[in-house]
Amino acid sequence: MTKERLGRDLVHWHVADIAYVRDEDKARELLAQRGFSGARFFHDRQTGTDALLARNGDGAVLAFRGTEKNHQDILTDLRFRFRDKGVFRVHRGFDASWLSVRDEVCPRVRALMRHGVRVAATGHSLGGAVALRAAAGLGLGEVVTFGAPGSATAPSRPMPGQRPTTAAMCAAPTSFLWCRC
Repeated sequence: MTKERLGRDLVHWHVADIAYVRDEDKARELLAQRGFSGARFFHDRQTGTDALLARNGDGAVLAFRGTEKNHQDILTDLRFRFRDKGVFRVHRGFDASWLSVRDEVCPRVRALMRHGVRVAATGHSLGGAVALRAAAGLGLGEVVTFGAPGSATAPSRPMPGQRPTTAAMCAAPTSFLWCRC
């Protein structure tokens, strides 16, 4: 691992940690200390999904909050049966979590990408699994997860015109997703 890669992973770890901060003003303050600005927060009451999107120069990070001790997160984790989603089989709970905020997140991320901003997804635990699912849906080229469970099964080879989403993880990779980019 290069020093540059390690530095980026550390930044992702900090942003994934900040995703747990409930007070948006405090989260903005912590992000600003790391050089981030323009933070947007996303929340779905039904699924308990929480995410933030913040920009740092020519890059941005989409971070998902991981499992907390509440019934919504526990139910999301327990919806572990996989369902077919095209050529993939995805974890029902993680998929539902991503879909609950997708319509708010997608326009923001796509706008950044249209302006040449490189967007990466990150998260810890449940947040990492949702980050993997979001990256596949958005066509992001970088995902950094910390302690994330597997969120999908991948086909044995990529579909024509697709490339793998890169994943740098603190432990062995638990899932591998192909996305159209």
